[in-house]
Amino acid sequence: MTAHSQDLARGRELTLRLPIEIELPRIETFVQPPDAARSKSAGRRILVVDDNRDSATTLALLLKMNGHDTCRAIRQQPWGKDMLIIALTGWGQEEDRRKTAQAGFDNHLVKPVDHVALNKLIFS
Repeated sequence: MTAHSQDLARGRELTLRLPIEIELPRIETFVQPPDAARSKSAGRRILVVDDNRDSATTLALLLKMNGHDTCRAIRQQPWGKDMLIIALTGWGQEEDRRKTAQAGFDNHLVKPVDHVALNKLIFS
C-alpha cells in the first residue's frame, strides 16, 4: 500500500495492490449436433470457452439439444419445475403447439413476437 499527497488542498492518493490468484478450469467439450442437424453442420465444430464451468457446460448442452429436449431437461430438474418457459418459434401450427406443450413449455409464441403478449406472460 502506498499513500501520496502533494499538499492538503489537493487531497490524498491511496493505492492498494492485492495479489490475485486466478485458477481457470480446463473444460474440453465436443458438441455433437443432433442427427437432423448433422448434414447442415457437417465438418463444423463449436468451441465453447467460458471462465465459468457451469456456464460453459450449460451452453454446450443447449447447443447440442433442440428446444423441446432442452425444456424437458430443465423440467426434470428440481429448480426447473416451476420455471416459466416460453417457446418463441417461427412454427405456429396446432401440431407445433402440441409438441411444445408436451415438452413442458408454459406458452407458445410465434415470431415475430408480440411484445405486449410477451410482457403479459412474463410479468403477470
